[in-house]
Amino acid sequence: MTQWPDLANLDPELVARYDKRGPRYTSYPTAPHFSPEVDLEELEQRIRGTSTVSEGEVLPVSVYVHVPYCRRKCLYCGCHSVAICSENQPSEYLDVVLAELALWHKQLGPGRRAAQLALGGGSPATLEAEGLTRLVRALDEAFVPLDDAERSIELDPYRTDESLLDCLLDVGFTKLSFGIQDFEPDVLNKVGRHEDPTTVERLLGHLRGRGFDTVSFDLMVGLPGQTDETWARTLDRVLELGPSRLAIFPYAHVPWMMPHQKALERYEMPDSDQRLGFYAMAHRILGESGYVPVGIDHFAKADDELIVAAREHRLHRNFMGYTTRPGLDLVGLGVSAISDLGAAYAQNLKDTEVYRERVEARHLALERGILLDAEDELRRAVIMSLLCNFWVDLDASARRFGLDWRTAFAEDLERLQPLVDDGLVERDGLGEEAGYRLTITTVGLAFVRLVCMIFDRYLDHAAGPETKQRYSRTL
Repeated sequence: MTQWPDLANLDPELVARYDKRGPRYTSYPTAPHFSPEVDLEELEQRIRGTSTVSEGEVLPVSVYVHVPYCRRKCLYCGCHSVAICSENQPSEYLDVVLAELALWHKQLGPGRRAAQLALGGGSPATLEAEGLTRLVRALDEAFVPLDDAERSIELDPYRTDESLLDCLLDVGFTKLSFGIQDFEPDVLNKVGRHEDPTTVERLLGHLRGRGFDTVSFDLMVGLPGQTDETWARTLDRVLELGPSRLAIFPYAHVPWMMPHQKALERYEMPDSDQRLGFYAMAHRILGESGYVPVGIDHFAKADDELIVAAREHRLHRNFMGYTTRPGLDLVGLGVSAISDLGAAYAQNLKDTEVYRERVEARHLALERGILLDAEDELRRAVIMSLLCNFWVDLDASARRFGLDWRTAFAEDLERLQPLVDDGLVERDGLGEEAGYRLTITTVGLAFVRLVCMIFDRYLDHAAGPETKQRYSRTL
């Protein structure tokens, strides 16, 4: 598997040169480039054309449901979420989601089965056991799950109890993701969370008592109050609890988009060097305990299917993170949810009331989107290969979409040359008839998002992505 560099001792000149703002590439083109001016008729036509391939085979789908409600909003949150104002809000919202589900089922046609289901937010647990059961049953009726279908849900462990866990197992969830962020009380207090540190241990014990052990932890680096000492204690606590997977995300401080984050500016926050040090510590400590890095921000145990998929170059990245099932159409339900179907992205309305009105009028609640052409699809394939496999064959990728790599990437390869000169990327296959392969070097792994940005034709390369305040820092 991939050998990461010593992130705590990267060349400081490289860090200074490449510490820029840029996308995380959970999609390409990225969401800021979706437009309300998209041709909705063409968009829906592309969606309707996704159902079948040769010989009449009906393609399965991945379904994501966004539940925006939380009991209270955490100060680090960068998701579309709102605090509950009344106890009826989640159940009333669920009624609208189920009506939207019926519209999507009609739009996609019969026979589509579900290979994946993911619930996120916000906090899906605000639907409570009755609402979650109702939701899953409706989804299973609309998109009958495959025998090996994956079902995952994001949970705030401090807003979860044993009865809810029992419900989730009973309706067939195969993966639970606990939003931990950090185990240090001082760090959690600064970001607006006041938790009992024994809660996660108790919940894991209940799950393991039922024979369920597929639990992942989401952690975050760059939060106020984090130091080398506190982060080491958090990692030690993680190892004591032994999750099956880990995702370690960088905190994205974007108060121009998320005004509530301004409250954190009264604290000193870790800089890029400190964040890299935290990642270095995670790679060392987790690696010594049998966890293997996957992609740019995940870790899993050596026998995990993510590791196998990465080894076989089947790893894929989407809005939910890394997954083992590439190429699935994605149906997004709920406010702000994004669908990825038929060489097109479509995002739902973010205003809950307008979303409800649109669905009640029997229209898909789409607000904006983008139609991909062949070059968009090519560049998406290149960027996803870099993020998942850390290499790409430009020639083979271009031929898949009927394009020539020399023409498609002439300007990109010129922009790439400084990164090659700095030892972040290796270029192979310079012969006229040979393929053209790019490989991220060991040092370059820390800068892979910068390499992806080279191939992003929507970025203003002349002005430089540093001017794009919509993005978080890449280091």
